[in-house]
Amino acid sequence: MDPHQEEEAIARAKAGHGDAFTPVVQAYRGYVYTLILRSGIRGEDADDLFQEVFLRAFRAIARYQAGRSFKNWLCTITLNCIRTRRLKIRLRGLFGFGHGDAEKIPDVRDTDSGDAHDEASRQERLHRAMGALPESQRRILLLCYYERASYEAISRELGLPLGTVKTHLFRAKEALRRKLETSP
Repeated sequence: MDPHQEEEAIARAKAGHGDAFTPVVQAYRGYVYTLILRSGIRGEDADDLFQEVFLRAFRAIARYQAGRSFKNWLCTITLNCIRTRRLKIRLRGLFGFGHGDAEKIPDVRDTDSGDAHDEASRQERLHRAMGALPESQRRILLLCYYERASYEAISRELGLPLGTVKTHLFRAKEALRRKLETSP
């Protein structure tokens, strides 16, 4: 797809013509799928994430600024989807909602209806609890468990002494546990 065709398809998609987005998906599907595979996500998870990326891009197309690189914009959406998926997996494993690796965590679709409801409920509780934490506690949890930064790296990133990082991380985990214990 040449740049003129791309601009035209995006403009039509912005105007509400859903079918105009199809050539954009076809033009960038290899690029997006490669990013997903390079992140280590495979199989059905990769396929699901691929669909999620283009669904989010389509829903957010009105916010795309013409004249900017669409490929970079789409890359940002893809990386954000990957980060979100990894964060959910890590936090579920950390706080007892799974068993660690993505391959070991049962997918909601693979369970019977009672278990699927329980898993969806746990995910919602975790999301609410994380959202209720102060920004500083969310940030340190994300740095440690999502970005897998070392204590030393967190110390440099936040400009805090190493002992303070450990204390803040302990307090953030305790605050999250308390919120999870008291949430309905």
